[in-house]
Amino acid sequence: GDDASISLEVKSGTFTTVENYTEASQAVITHTESTGYIAAAAQFRLTGADGSYDFTLSGGESLSQVAQMIRAQSGTTGVTASVYGDQLLIQSTDTGSSAFVTFQLLSGTFDIEGDTAGTAYGTNATAQASGSDGTPGDTTIDGNRFIVNSGGFHFEIEFQPGFTGEFDPITVSGEAIPFALSTSLTRNFTLSIPSVLSTKLGGISGTLDQIASGGAYSGLGSNTSRALRIVDEALADLTKIEGHVDGFYNAAVTSSSNLLSDVQSKLESAIEETDGYDEDEETTLLTKAQNLYDNGVAALQILNLQRSSIITMIQKIAGLL
Repeated sequence: GDDASISLEVKSGTFTTVENYTEASQAVITHTESTGYIAAAAQFRLTGADGSYDFTLSGGESLSQVAQMIRAQSGTTGVTASVYGDQLLIQSTDTGSSAFVTFQLLSGTFDIEGDTAGTAYGTNATAQASGSDGTPGDTTIDGNRFIVNSGGFHFEIEFQPGFTGEFDPITVSGEAIPFALSTSLTRNFTLSIPSVLSTKLGGISGTLDQIASGGAYSGLGSNTSRALRIVDEALADLTKIEGHVDGFYNAAVTSSSNLLSDVQSKLESAIEETDGYDEDEETTLLTKAQNLYDNGVAALQILNLQRSSIITMIQKIAGLL
């Protein structure tokens, strides 16, 4: 919304602030009735990201009534509708290039932009800095969501529908969950996951806390389709978190577990070998080794005396002594 505030602290290098953001658009199919009422009977099928539904009009319904009929099935189709003047706007509930609405006329008369069948697609958001593309090459754009991978970090920013223009800097803060998974006491592995509070789970349709009792979209009735979309968006958030946890488990926990298991096996083998020694036998062998050493030293001393005696004898024979 207009009060959204984002802050980014640059530790090194440069970062260009985005000056102009243009929101993603929904897929839109338009039907016009100059009187504001359906002129003729018709049956048509609408297909969106979630499925299809067949609508039957007898003629004489107001555009607002038709829009309400379409909205009532948006949880089934992923298609919603609104009225603008004498136009019925049939729109996808999602935004971005993957959002679509397909119209198929089954019987009767119901023109859409001069055609009787067709598919419309949405567009992704854009961001500019000083008149040029403000998104780096490693950015993925999906509707109003920007996914940035930079410097080993993963960022996702999703803008509310209707927001355009400048936005404030982004501040990223908080501590990741540390895990000691190696033999080094100074090395920790970290797992960063988004909040799973009900106020954080959801998307552009709303958050889980808003469909609880007393929430902005509580109750069924006219809020049913929106509630279903909110639940779908919350489940998508949980699926992404599950993917982060599974990836951390496979990449860090499993490899560390294998390493520590190998270390444990080697330690256990060393302990078993140590425990298998016969102390009395080892003492006897040590005594024998010591005796052999002593005998060897004594033999060397005797040999040295013999050499000295021979040298003395030779010197006497030669008359040197």
